[in-house]
Amino acid sequence: MSNTRNTCMGRFLVTVELASKRDLDLAEAGHLPPDRVRRQTVEGWVDTGATRLVLPQAVVDCLGLNVSSNITVRYADGRRGERALARDVHLAYGGRSGVFSAVVEPGRDSALIGAIVLEELDLIPDCTGQRLLPRYSRGDVRRDRMSAQTDLSADSRRGAQIGGRTLDIDGQCWRIYRERERERERESRHEIRSFTH
Repeated sequence: MSNTRNTCMGRFLVTVELASKRDLDLAEAGHLPPDRVRRQTVEGWVDTGATRLVLPQAVVDCLGLNVSSNITVRYADGRRGERALARDVHLAYGGRSGVFSAVVEPGRDSALIGAIVLEELDLIPDCTGQRLLPRYSRGDVRRDRMSAQTDLSADSRRGAQIGGRTLDIDGQCWRIYRERERERERESRHEIRSFTH
């Protein structure tokens, strides 16, 4: 699903599909009818300042997810707390999917989608357009990092190109994107040095 609801800059709402990875595995092995797989469509806030996937307790219970020991979390206002961590959450959005762990937040009524999910699914937040865009289409072979230009190659915050379209990207999204690109460049340089020595 890829519906979005327009809200404030830097944080916007999308619709994602969640499922129990354990149920999906059982269905694939023929031990569970596909219509018995526990699934739920939920609204989730894309937050470019968040790190992890966060799910409401009710969603975790509905999906029957395994919950492991507590982890320490830090909220945007600086508070810290202990929260349970749910494992094996299958999340799908825009034709892409992955399996993640999620912080369980009893007081929430919507999901929170942080940088780990965005990075794993190779999605770029377009904060101005209030949507997630794929970096590469899933059918493409990954381009060689040393020879290809990045999809968002403009040097300024405004007028970045992706798929032939010009986007306006606010400063927070741009900063996070540039930090990830610099990390990828460092990894590429390290791989080349390792190869030549």
